[in-house]
Amino acid sequence: MTPIGFLDTLRSDLLYAVRAMRRNLAFTVVVVLTLALGIGANTAVFSVLDNVLLKPLSYPQPEELVALRQIAPGASGLTDGLNLSPSMYVTYTEQNRIFQSLGVWTTTMSTVTGVAEPEQVRVVLISDGVLQALDVPPAAGRWLSAADQVGATRPPPSVFMATNTIMLGYGYWQRRFGGDTAVIGRHLDLNGAQADVVGVLAPGAEVLYPPRNNVERARNILEIALRQWHTREDSRPDPNIFLRAQILGHLSQLEDNDQHFDRALEHLNELKTISPNKDSIQKWIEDVRAKQGK
Repeated sequence: MTPIGFLDTLRSDLLYAVRAMRRNLAFTVVVVLTLALGIGANTAVFSVLDNVLLKPLSYPQPEELVALRQIAPGASGLTDGLNLSPSMYVTYTEQNRIFQSLGVWTTTMSTVTGVAEPEQVRVVLISDGVLQALDVPPAAGRWLSAADQVGATRPPPSVFMATNTIMLGYGYWQRRFGGDTAVIGRHLDLNGAQADVVGVLAPGAEVLYPPRNNVERARNILEIALRQWHTREDSRPDPNIFLRAQILGHLSQLEDNDQHFDRALEHLNELKTISPNKDSIQKWIEDVRAKQGK
């Protein structure tokens, strides 16, 4: 087929498609809206994933950051590797001749009181060396220093010290304190023990969470997506409600699975106001309330 013949065929096909769509406008509108919603949702989600997951880590020389794991090839039941004992950690730090900074971290749950309603939050425990390795200035206040981490040893098998100074995660700082720098120097109660806020981690510090504990990272991604939705869509006459409902649904499921029932109910109640499936959302709400009451 010659180029001219190909163009004639393409022109005929396009004219036929246009005539067919004009004869069935309702079907055409549904198809176009479906494509627009799908393309818009994928574009928004990809932009979030690109910023959070695909781009290099927002630290100086991110290619020099290394995560270490202990493995036991051939050992049954140890597919996730060996846990780090206090003696192993001391050995690594004393014998380190390769890395500029070396530290460890893990996550736990704590209850924060004294700030509005009590709230259970995920906490990252870090050793000296972690923040030095990341080498990112805090968003407010100062880093935790070696002096802050000198205290009574936590009960084994923990390798961390019991301290009374903390840094807030950037997302928590924004959500709970509205980004107010006056929180620096304030006392918070963690599990009944007083802790002094000395700083706020920089945005993007959620990568501190271990790979197996990606709940907080997923939550941050979805909350960023929801904020971007409001930024882009609130002022539009026809906002993309489908995308907002998808994000709220994922957030609700995440909080439900992570047993943060108050947050799950908050997202579900918002989802119910925009979802056409109000009965199924209401049933989900009742199920969460039942689990909350147990």
